[in-house]
Amino acid sequence: GIDIGSHEIKAILLSKTADGYKILSHASAPVKKGAVNDHEIRDADAVLESLKLIKRALPKTVKYAAAAVSGSAVMTKVIYMDAALSEEEMETQIEIEADNLIPYSLDEVSIDFETLNVNSTDVSKVDVLLSACRTENIDARVDSLDEINLETKVVDVEGYALGRSFELISSQLPDGAENKIVALV
Repeated sequence: GIDIGSHEIKAILLSKTADGYKILSHASAPVKKGAVNDHEIRDADAVLESLKLIKRALPKTVKYAAAAVSGSAVMTKVIYMDAALSEEEMETQIEIEADNLIPYSLDEVSIDFETLNVNSTDVSKVDVLLSACRTENIDARVDSLDEINLETKVVDVEGYALGRSFELISSQLPDGAENKIVALV
């Protein structure tokens, strides 16, 4: 995973073990002030220089990466859809919904959705999380990673990736941790 932040770029390489996950490698490199502002890459060359330092610090066998978009670059909304719709029908319906919800032209936006669960007030509906981000924000990350020969496998929403990471590591927390406050940094 690679985090392109406004002060530094961080990377972590994990391996799945029988007990959960293990950190194989990690790296960080400062990024020039102003190169990333409000979660948006403003100076691709400065970001590339920091990414080159990250790449050198990771094992040479690393070929794939995951990255995330966050902040004001991402719009999310829970919408309600008919539970009987197929995945393809949902996708078509979401494009119609998104056109009304997103303040940009759909040509400029990348959209994804995830069915959450049955709606609590109407069992004939499902709650669907709609996520949208300006395509240029996603492309800037993918292009930067391509420049250092890393194929981007996933571009996620930062907050949701953090939540899923907690689910993955929660089994590795000490006994009693489920009743305590846990911070992810």
